[in-house]
Amino acid sequence: MSSRSSKFQKLPENIASDAMSIVDWKDFWKKHPQYLDLYRYSTSAGANSNSSGGCVSSSTTTKRSSLPLKRLVSKVGPMKRSRMEKMIYLHPKLMYNILSSDLDGIKSIAEQISWDLELNALQKEKISNVSKLVTVYRGNIRSIIGCFRKVLQLDKECIARILTKAPRLMNYSCTKIALSIDFFREKGFSKEEIGKMISLRPMILTYSTCKKMNTVLHVLERDLGIAKCKSIVVRYPQVLTVDADSIVERARFLRSNFTTFGCAGSEWLDVSNVISGFPPVLWLSERNLMNKILFLKHEFCFRDEEMRDILVTFPQMLGLSTDANLRPKIDFLLLPPQSGGAGLTREELKELVLYQPAILAYSLEGRIKPRVERMKKSFITLSYAPMSLMSLSDSRFDHW
Repeated sequence: MSSRSSKFQKLPENIASDAMSIVDWKDFWKKHPQYLDLYRYSTSAGANSNSSGGCVSSSTTTKRSSLPLKRLVSKVGPMKRSRMEKMIYLHPKLMYNILSSDLDGIKSIAEQISWDLELNALQKEKISNVSKLVTVYRGNIRSIIGCFRKVLQLDKECIARILTKAPRLMNYSCTKIALSIDFFREKGFSKEEIGKMISLRPMILTYSTCKKMNTVLHVLERDLGIAKCKSIVVRYPQVLTVDADSIVERARFLRSNFTTFGCAGSEWLDVSNVISGFPPVLWLSERNLMNKILFLKHEFCFRDEEMRDILVTFPQMLGLSTDANLRPKIDFLLLPPQSGGAGLTREELKELVLYQPAILAYSLEGRIKPRVERMKKSFITLSYAPMSLMSLSDSRFDHW
């Protein structure tokens, strides 16, 4: 054998055990001496890898950009040394033909995803941009796509949205993702519910431990008595990232406020209703929540029991911005008609908000102002209109 092949005489320490128990590389190079130049990068990388299983990576060296295996890896992503050795040993001629070509026929990571999911031009562009964040072999990505399609029966469009929204999801093993899916299925979540959760928060499949998520679910369902715990997780999957102790502390904070409102005996039930109606109260800061509560009490002069009714009926109020949302609507509703407003008095506005708290969540420019303007043209003032008027659909409002 030639001197240039002497460094290939030794058996790599962690040769692919799933391919064969012993690989006689000395005999292999005797049979295929013509492949040495093409395979040199792979074998030298293998010889330099640690025994725990290294990867042939496109960033291993900058001085070997012309080496065929480096060009292949730059298209398909880093591969484990064992995978590369297995491919070389089992399919030497096929690999030789591939590596001696210009590789135009080999799909890149972005091209492979586009092909598998039948993406349109815009989707291809998005995938091409986010694929730069992928640091794994493309075969891993194909396994993840296959898992989504077979286990959850997600359509190609949905999978494309998930991968575009969270490209780093593709860097996790398919085994880890499958285990997370199994965890949710064991907890009674349907395929449709899991699909919705992943669409909203793809990285939920990478959360560290099932034990932590189990604890959160236990606190919500058992300790706080929230019957619709699953519904909360489906709508707000990020609730599983909140520390269980923080959830308990937040529940106590809410309870103390309801106690202040004079609701002795029903505080925990009120807390459960607020969390069920608006789960973000679990991660919004206490200062943020208190500022909203104090603003509403001061602005509308709510009594304690009225404030309690508002929070239990429409806890989403706590998620509205004071300056960007609440204040502009209140100002418009109180502004005199001749100045372009709705012309309500403070007492009328308070009565309206107590009857329908959601009015403060409706779009000012998209719903409230246009409807008030149309009513003005018909010589109708908001104070004499039905209190439920703003909640009507556009067609029902037109009919009215």
